[in-house]
Amino acid sequence: RRRRDVLAGTAVLLAVAAAAVLGLQWGNNSLPPSAVLTPSEDRSTPASTPGGVDEFAVPGAAAGWLVLLDSLYDRRASAFAAGDVEGLAGVYTANSSQALADRAEIERLSAMGQRVDGFDPDVISVESARGNATSVTLVVTDSFGPYAVIDDQRLISAATGRAAARVEVSLQLTPAGWRIDSAVRLAGSG
Repeated sequence: RRRRDVLAGTAVLLAVAAAAVLGLQWGNNSLPPSAVLTPSEDRSTPASTPGGVDEFAVPGAAAGWLVLLDSLYDRRASAFAAGDVEGLAGVYTANSSQALADRAEIERLSAMGQRVDGFDPDVISVESARGNATSVTLVVTDSFGPYAVIDDQRLISAATGRAAARVEVSLQLTPAGWRIDSAVRLAGSG
């Protein structure tokens, strides 16, 4: 009887030890410590932009997304103004179809020696936000004023801009911060 109790106790201790080891492996998703992103870890871009926008923050209210989204819009405008397709990496996720469209347009303009001047999209409001810590869908109202396509400071064409319109914008949290995955103008809007 005593021997059976000792064996049972040993079996329980081994089971607890095995569970602890397996629990540690599950808790870190079997990734080496260097692959687990932590807040203090170096990122490919600073946590805050020069304008002071925290690229990793998850605002508690819908309106809190406005400053971040506006900074992404500003980067997009800068990429068009400079003819810089690489600048779009600071705006979009790697698989964004909108990034592909913007890249194609910047490359088309650059091939003709042209660029966009005065393009300044504006986020007017963020009406709603739904999602989680790594993915969020916003319904926003945005607009952009008149802009021109120029060639060596010569006007090629002028656009009137777009009045305020409701747009559904999907953001994904990437290792570099929040980036636009998609943006779709909502039906019946602007």
